Amino acid sequence: MQRERSELVLAIDVGTGGGRAAVYDMAGVERRKAERGWCATMPEELAPFGREYDPRAIREALDAAVREVLAAVDASAVASIAVTGQRIGCAFLDAAGEPLYLGPNADVRALAGAQLGDLDADALYLTTGRFPPWIYAPARLRFFEAMQPETFARIASVASLPGWYAHRLCGEAAIDPTLAADLMMWDVAARTPCEVDPRIALPDVRPASSLCCRSLNRD
Repeated sequence: MQRERSELVLAIDVGTGGGRAAVYDMAGVERRKAERGWCATMPEELAPFGREYDPRAIREALDAAVREVLAAVDASAVASIAVTGQRIGCAFLDAAGEPLYLGPNADVRALAGAQLGDLDADALYLTTGRFPPWIYAPARLRFFEAMQPETFARIASVASLPGWYAHRLCGEAAIDPTLAADLMMWDVAARTPCEVDPRIALPDVRPASSLCCRSLNRD
């Protein structure tokens, strides 16, 4: 009798200073792992507050790590993909899903010129369970609105960094409640998104275990 093929899981981590891809079998045994490094830049005009990533550099680094691990296993046996990453870091995407901004958890550019006087830290903490507000996505949006209005006008959605890369893999945008909370855009009691701007939305909010990828981007 022919032995059944063992299914595999591809795990991807979008970290602060680099990314990792690893393949595991269903017993949790690591079959292959690869890492690639990157670093955030500090635009001179935003020093010492602002930090950002080059979307192309991160995409190419993660793609290379994924290709390395898949080349070492039977890629057709990958039954599921999990993408995780740093808390608080976020991506602002245009209507086509292309990144206008990728920012790490250490980006506090909002302190460099955004109007934050009406952000009630206590009220936001009661709603979202997050503090302080100036390190999260709503304050970063305020920065773009005040300091880079042309870019702000193009922002259509806010995603987590792992959500952005998952979108890159499968062409479908989604976020789970824990990552939405780490954007300070989730009402933890009502379990609903917090509206920051009527034009700007979260991706579809789904449980972490729900089906998102139906086909993998092979490019």
